[in-house]
Amino acid sequence: MYYHLFIPNSFLLYHYHSLGGQTTYIFDISRRYPRGYVHRHNVRPKPTGFNAEGHAEIYYLVQQLEDLVEGVNPEAVTRTKDIRLKKDVLYKKKPIYDKLPHITADNHFCGDAVLQMIGEKGGSMTATSRKDRIPKQAKPYLHHEKIESSSKLKLSRAKVGRFQNPITVIKKFAAAGNKKAFYLSGVSFQSTGPTNIFGVNNLPSVSLYVTVKGRGIGATKRLWGIEQNEARQIYLGTYFGVDNVDHMIKIAKIRYICWKYWHSPVNHCLSIAVIASYDMYNECCDGGLDPEWAVPTKDRMTFSKFRQTLSKQMLAYNPVLNKYPGDSNFRTVTKLTQDERASIQSSNQTTLATIKEGEPLLEAFVKAKTPEPGLVPPRLCGQLDNLQKHLSSIEKKSWKSPCAMCGTSTLWKCTICDTWLCTAANKSWNGAECAVRYHNDSCFGLANCDHQYTGLKRRWRAPTANDITRNKNKIQRMLAGLKK
Repeated sequence: MYYHLFIPNSFLLYHYHSLGGQTTYIFDISRRYPRGYVHRHNVRPKPTGFNAEGHAEIYYLVQQLEDLVEGVNPEAVTRTKDIRLKKDVLYKKKPIYDKLPHITADNHFCGDAVLQMIGEKGGSMTATSRKDRIPKQAKPYLHHEKIESSSKLKLSRAKVGRFQNPITVIKKFAAAGNKKAFYLSGVSFQSTGPTNIFGVNNLPSVSLYVTVKGRGIGATKRLWGIEQNEARQIYLGTYFGVDNVDHMIKIAKIRYICWKYWHSPVNHCLSIAVIASYDMYNECCDGGLDPEWAVPTKDRMTFSKFRQTLSKQMLAYNPVLNKYPGDSNFRTVTKLTQDERASIQSSNQTTLATIKEGEPLLEAFVKAKTPEPGLVPPRLCGQLDNLQKHLSSIEKKSWKSPCAMCGTSTLWKCTICDTWLCTAANKSWNGAECAVRYHNDSCFGLANCDHQYTGLKRRWRAPTANDITRNKNKIQRMLAGLKK
């Protein structure tokens, strides 16, 4: 049917209220990508004929969508505040559509001026409207009488009229100048809803049919039919995206209690950024951008796992690396000298592979024995020349961090491994015991940082000579089995 053509390129509107104001977003149906937004404030004037707030917001959102349509506004640009340059920068918008996409909205955004504007531009829209909001031209032909307030019938609930076919009204407009021809349509929502559906250029026909709904599985599965028409299915088949966005924002839980009201919209924008990032991840996993990125659906991260991974990356990131705008303004960066910042940035250009959570001991050992590209020695040094390179790379820093081997605070760091390691005990030289043991094959798995696969973080203790001997025999047996 014709309405299926709208669904892949459709848009839906999302309304957000907070103490900091009100924002209207327009999203893709298939992806949670925000294509435009309008924040309600008095600085932006209402266009002529768009007196309602919702209608004015649609006007500006359609303008933003037109900038993404090929050939409409080739010189469209967007202004962005660049933190690094400390000034506004203009970026040219790249068209991604060949025509104005279909828009799905609720009655807050539906109006004669809105439908006419979209129709004259050659676009299409489907929106709900209150059942007592009937077009003036159609009122003489429809039953729209209201019960008097003094009537005894006001206590009884009004019955919605049921008809064999949905009631449909159509009004056509001819092309005039650069304005395109279009038609307006109004369809009753039928007996299951309190609203009607109005739209522009959205329905080639309207008929009554039945769609099957089901719940449950196996012997408890039940099926039933619901009355349906094309207008109703377009709306219900696209507007579900709003519920998905609301649900994902809720489970993201990026919020906190604060009297500063402007924090609420900022946290809301962060939630939408995380949701859009997860859809980008899924789009990359689909393999359409690059076949090498394809990942089966069952092997992809869930939204919960994706957010946990983002959190770990955020907590492990050091602003001194200066990879993102605004990093140079952090106190962690400004209190360091230029040489110290350069040293940290250079030492993090090449990082060795780390042990992942739940990774088997054999795979972790082989990974630690494999050198990284660029002639960087591996962590486990079977030869003393590799150990010498590691020890020669140890530098003294101006701040302390826990030792990866024993957990005590130290000023020394192996810049090849990007790991903090002790070279003394109680300010007395001990032969760089922690640094040597960390790179020793026989001690692999005994370090404080190796709890990721041993699960011994809370009850970790320094290894004794017997522990090292037993671990050495274990490593030898494991390597012997690997060679077979």
